[in-house]
Amino acid sequence: MISFIGGYHGQTAGSAGLSGHTAQAKAGGGANVVKIPYPDPYRPVLGGQRDCSAAVLEYLENYILRTICPPDDTAGIIVEPVQSDGGDIVPPPGFLQGLQAICRRHGIMLLIDEVKIGFGRSGHMFAFEHFGVEPDAVSLGKSMGAGMPISGVVGRRELLDVAPAINMYTMAGNPVACAAALAGLDEIEERGLIGRAARTGDYLLNRLRELAGRHPLVGDVRGLGMMLGLETVRDRATKEPADREMAKIVYRAFELGLVVFYGGIYSNVMEITPPLIITEAEVDEGIAILDQAISEVEEGRIGDKVLGGYAGW
Repeated sequence: MISFIGGYHGQTAGSAGLSGHTAQAKAGGGANVVKIPYPDPYRPVLGGQRDCSAAVLEYLENYILRTICPPDDTAGIIVEPVQSDGGDIVPPPGFLQGLQAICRRHGIMLLIDEVKIGFGRSGHMFAFEHFGVEPDAVSLGKSMGAGMPISGVVGRRELLDVAPAINMYTMAGNPVACAAALAGLDEIEERGLIGRAARTGDYLLNRLRELAGRHPLVGDVRGLGMMLGLETVRDRATKEPADREMAKIVYRAFELGLVVFYGGIYSNVMEITPPLIITEAEVDEGIAILDQAISEVEEGRIGDKVLGGYAGW
């Protein structure tokens, strides 16, 4: 299997082995998993500042697949269409199509993880629809059940229908969770939440960009629909991650009445994933709180002691 540095696919043995997040690095990866860089336009580790996806795809096809991960021995490549816990990174437009082309050329399965951004959050029902690809399988969860414990995999018949009774789990097909998932789908359709996520998400992204223009501590903002990231740096030229500053911003925002979280492989990216029903007025209220929290941290008014023993991701 091939996965991506920064990717987060779960906490069980198999899914943690596929994950490439720093929070799980100490647990080790699977023996047959190769992790490669995700195309980050803000931090292009393989170069290609203008098109970092081309550098990643070149590295994959002409190095990884020719050396330690022969195509004939590679079952699949698993990828998040927007990397979430790795820093809310939106890949360049042609990346997933290029990845799909490599998979088709070599007979490798393209596996998409939509657990966090699926069901309307991106502004489409599923985020891979933004990029014009057709995955072989898609993993689903979280908002699928609107808080009820349910997950699923949707894939091609020849991939999933391979053996009788292959999904023998005590809680499989739980009727209450399934009913909640069906009701959630009805709500998404009847309330027009997919279009609303796209419109309000664009509004929120623009407000965050305005915020970034006022604060040197903010190095980058990005997002797709209602999954957005705000990255803090100590110096915009060197892009040194401002991790403790981010923790203070999140803590101060909480004191002021706004709940946000931070992650990313350097613990310096604020993840902003509000409910799809959020209004523009509520966005404005949240931006005002963030503006104050960032200002107070930049001015040195929030000391280290507020962080206590909590290191976050």
